[in-house]
Formats: sequence, C-alpha cells, structure tokens
Amino acid sequence: MLVITALRVAGISIFVTIIFLMLKIRPKRLRLSDYFIALSVTTLLTMNMIELAQMSGLIYSEKDITKARLTITYPLSHIELWLLFPIIMIFGIEYKTLPSFLGFIKPRSIVGLSSLILISSCVITGLLSILFDTELLKLHLVFNMFFFASVVAFMLSIYAFGGFDNSDIINLVQGEKKVRYNLTGLHIKISFLLLLLGIFVAILLGITY
Repeated sequence: MLVITALRVAGISIFVTIIFLMLKIRPKRLRLSDYFIALSVTTLLTMNMIELAQMSGLIYSEKDITKARLTITYPLSHIELWLLFPIIMIFGIEYKTLPSFLGFIKPRSIVGLSSLILISSCVITGLLSILFDTELLKLHLVFNMFFFASVVAFMLSIYAFGGFDNSDIINLVQGEKKVRYNLTGLHIKISFLLLLLGIFVAILLGITY
C-alpha cells in the first residue's frame, strides 16, 4: 500500500507540474479561472502527500498506521476533500465558459474572488481536520459552512440562476440550439441544487454527531 501511494503521488506530481506549466501560457482572459484550477490540483496533490506521510509514519503513530493500512474507511471530511478536486476544477472551467454561453457576458469578478477565498478556506480547514482530528474545534462543520458559502458565491458569479438579460441570445438561437441552450441551463441549476443539498446534509450530520 505504501509503494502504491508513493507511485500515485509521483504520478499526480507530474500531472500537477504539467497543469501549472499550461497555466503559465499567455495571453490570459478571466485569470481567476486559472486560480480555481491551480487550487484544484494543489488540493489533490496535498491530500495524497498527507496520506503518504501517514502511511510512512511521519504524522501518526505505528498503531494508527497499522489501522490505516487495514481499513478503507475515511471520515466524511476526508471524502469531501477528495471530491473537492473535480468540483473546484469544474468551477475553474465554468467560470471562464458558462457566462459567455448563457448570454455573452462576463462573470462577476468580485463575487468570483469571494468564492475562491471561501473555497480556499474550505480546503485549509479540511486539511486541518485531517491533521488534527479533534471534536473541540468542530473543523468539519466549519469546513462545510465554508463550502456551502463558496458554492452560493460561485453560482452568483456565473449567473447560474439568472440575473442577466439573455433576450438577445434567445432570439438568436432556434430549434435544436434553443432546446440545447434551455436544457443546459436547467442541468446547471439542478447540479448546483444537488451540490448544495449534499453540503447541507453534511452540515446536519456535523451538528448531529
């Protein structure tokens, strides 16, 4: 297991290096999108490095290491941190593409920056909840509150639930293109609602247990 984790960290390190090299390419528009992507891959690499440190004995005792090797169960915050990698990556892509698709508009940069700060705080809190597993700080509850607020801010930044004039694009597209446009907007709304619902349930679990 230790060798497999080490190889995984090595592969992810190569992947992260390639991503950062691509992010340096200019010219750049909507630079905030790149920060979301950079945070996404950094979270992925950090999670795997922590797991490698745990298995190699750099963080936990031998008893904890043995237990980690024999079980495949993780705390909820650990699982959510794994899920943050694709979620933040999607945020980075959507920030650059979705507002333009919805109505030839730019995202709300200030709200988008707020979302990035909140999701960064979420990542930091989640990592602390793994490194310092203590009920006193309720880090998992704080993690999900940051997560929830970040998603709400991001939705506002990309106009996921409207708030812009799309009459020009509605008049422009017809037939199949109009159906595709409407269905895409509907899927976006459903996806964000499901994400918020999942985080809300995690917050309830954090309060209950």
